[in-house]
Amino acid sequence: MGRFIAELHEKGIYFRSAHLGNVILTPEGNLGLIDIADMKTFRRALRKSLRLRNFKHMLRYQEDRQWL
Repeated sequence: MGRFIAELHEKGIYFRSAHLGNVILTPEGNLGLIDIADMKTFRRALRKSLRLRNFKHMLRYQEDRQWL
């Protein structure tokens, strides 16, 4: 999941509600997002401070830590 979120960051996607409950596995084996109301998009890759903030948010959830 950490790699998936990092790829989103490279594409300029900031998903504020990033946690295991909002990431799904598609039938094709890809990861996808649900509950995207808090998602923001930027024209460029996210700056480091936003990336760290996003990962820090995910670390709040014990069950998500093992997937990062």
